[in-house]
Amino acid sequence: MKHTKGKWTSSHISEFEFDIIDENGRTISTVTNWNEQEANANLIASAPEMLKALKDSLFVLREHRIEESRQNELWDLIAKAEGGV
Repeated sequence: MKHTKGKWTSSHISEFEFDIIDENGRTISTVTNWNEQEANANLIASAPEMLKALKDSLFVLREHRIEESRQNELWDLIAKAEGGV
């Protein structure tokens, strides 16, 4: 399974709802919750950028020889985010 690529944004659509919109203007998710909907929508919308930053950081960290087990944990997290195991 693959996630929707590209930049995502959150859009306030009603008093209690935010849509997560992909770069083509398609709604990929709607967040509804009385207290945390805007924060959750912003967190979800930033996921592709955070995933890219994690990947970029891991390459830098590898150059600084972080523990291989920690590198593996981060690669496993990336695989999970991309629909892997």
